[in-house]
Amino acid sequence: MRFCRAGGDRVEARFLNRGQTHHVEQLRQFNGVRGVMRQREMPEPRLFMHGEFGGGVAELVTRKLAPVGRHAHAPVLDVHVSLSRREGPAPENAVAAEVALDVNGRHVFAEASAATLRTAVDRVVGRLVSQLDRR
Repeated sequence: MRFCRAGGDRVEARFLNRGQTHHVEQLRQFNGVRGVMRQREMPEPRLFMHGEFGGGVAELVTRKLAPVGRHAHAPVLDVHVSLSRREGPAPENAVAAEVALDVNGRHVFAEASAATLRTAVDRVVGRLVSQLDRR
């Protein structure tokens, strides 16, 4: 069991079952303290659209990508989002979403396609989170 406490300019996590206190430098090695050590701001995504999508697309993409920064191991420097609407006989893959992140020099890329824009963005966000958690 653990809890975190912010006091002044330092953060402590006390592991109650061991009675140990670790400071910020030591907390970086613990994966479980995401609420304190891993809150990262995402930059405004650069959005490229190919096809007609209607209004509110930028707000939807920004809102869906905001939690991805918490899973990054380093600051996210750039976010590139490409959305395209495909014409053709397969309506289940009508919208394609591609996201490329620059995580402090390391590139993370994910793509997904679905019938709707919201579903495609949800899938690509899930794939990004999965990749970032593995790193």
